[in-house]
Amino acid sequence: MNATCSNLASEGQTSYLSATICEEVMDLLATKVKKIIIIDVKRAKYFSIIVDSTPDISHTDQL
Repeated sequence: MNATCSNLASEGQTSYLSATICEEVMDLLATKVKKIIIIDVKRAKYFSIIVDSTPDISHTDQL
């Protein structure tokens, strides 16, 4: 999250969000998304998880 929040104003655009506020907003959004996913999984009779990976430059898979 820090990379995303720290790059807000570096693209030539004015930003009124401090890194602290940006991180708080990101945390709130992540919490909301997690809650929605948990509700959906609990309601579903069946669910699945799909995982994809790609090798990095050292040929180690990154999930």
